[in-house]
Amino acid sequence: MSIAIYYLKLLPQIRDAAYACGYAIGIHGSMTRDFDLIAAPWTETAKPAEDLVEAVRAAVGGHIIPNGTPGGRWDRTAEKFVPAVVENPQAKPHGRLGWAIQIGAGAYLDLSVMPRAPLCGTPSSSS
Repeated sequence: MSIAIYYLKLLPQIRDAAYACGYAIGIHGSMTRDFDLIAAPWTETAKPAEDLVEAVRAAVGGHIIPNGTPGGRWDRTAEKFVPAVVENPQAKPHGRLGWAIQIGAGAYLDLSVMPRAPLCGTPSSSS
């Protein structure tokens, strides 16, 4: 079975875990090495990002890769795989936080979670 099919078979349980925490999950990336997922808070009662990450981790039977673990990443500028060190969570643009969740030999989730916004009340309608 290809790694992409393996990742897609995990998607229903990942989405169920996210839904229970008030998030929607989207796929981004090629699924050739890791499973890049974006989690967006979807309800006013969305739980903190850490609760979502734990729910997803439990749903796939994975573990959070510890900070400082040697790893690597694809460098688009250099067009090659370069050494890197895992940070969990890793700060991303626009307030996202990213977690690496190991789910098997060489398979892992790269879960980016968008921040929850403060409740703003109901939008007003203009005439």
